[in-house]
Amino acid sequence: MSVLGDAVSYADEKEGRLIQDICPLPGAEERQENSGSVLLDLHTEDSFHPYKPDYLSLYCLRSGPDRGAITVTGSIRAALPLLSPVSAATLREPIYRTRFSSSFADDAAAPRYTSPQPVLSGPADDPDLCVNFFGTEAVDERGATALDELRGAVEKVLCGVFLRPGDMIVIDNRTAVHGRTGFTPSYDGQDRWLRRCFAVADLRPSRALRKRDSRVCAPVR
Repeated sequence: MSVLGDAVSYADEKEGRLIQDICPLPGAEERQENSGSVLLDLHTEDSFHPYKPDYLSLYCLRSGPDRGAITVTGSIRAALPLLSPVSAATLREPIYRTRFSSSFADDAAAPRYTSPQPVLSGPADDPDLCVNFFGTEAVDERGATALDELRGAVEKVLCGVFLRPGDMIVIDNRTAVHGRTGFTPSYDGQDRWLRRCFAVADLRPSRALRKRDSRVCAPVR
C-alpha cells in the first residue's frame, strides 16, 4: 500500500490500528459492517467520512469452510455509460446524505448523517464516486430515482472473486464500490479472516484530525 500512498486509520474503528483484522463476530451477524455475515451491500469505504481512504487492500489469511463469501467490486468507469444523462447530472447535485457507520457513532443516539453532498464529482467522463447503497439517502424523489438507476448500472458491471489464503485485492475507493455476499460463520476458529489496510494519496488534508506524525484520524465531531 505504501506504493499507492500513506497508510491511514481511524480512531473510531478497530482501535485505530493500521492493519485490521476482518472476521465475523458473534451477535453482529446482521450488521452492515465488516463484522457481519449477511450480504454486505455495495459501498464506498467510510463514505460518510470527510477524509475517507483513497485505497483499501484486503489480504486473505483464511477463506472459511463454507466458501460462501464472494467479494464484489463495481467501477463507476464501467457503469457510467449505462446511466442516462439526466441521472448522471442529478447525481452530481448535493442532494444526498449518508448515515455514519455504527462503529463511528453512538448506537444509542439518533442516527448521524453527513450534510447533503453529491454522489458523483470530478470530470464528467471520469468521475469520482462516493455512495453507500445501504446508508445513502436522497433528499427528494428525483435524487432517489437517479440513485436507483446508479445501483442498477453498478450491479450490471460487478466483478466477483473468492479470496483464497495469500490472495490480496486492492480497491480504488475513489472510483469503485465493493461488497460481499453472505456466508454462515461457525465461530470455531476456521471462519473467514482477512487483513485490511487503508491508504490515502495525500495525508495533508486530514492533518487537523491527526496528531503530529500520527496516521490515526481522531473522531469527527
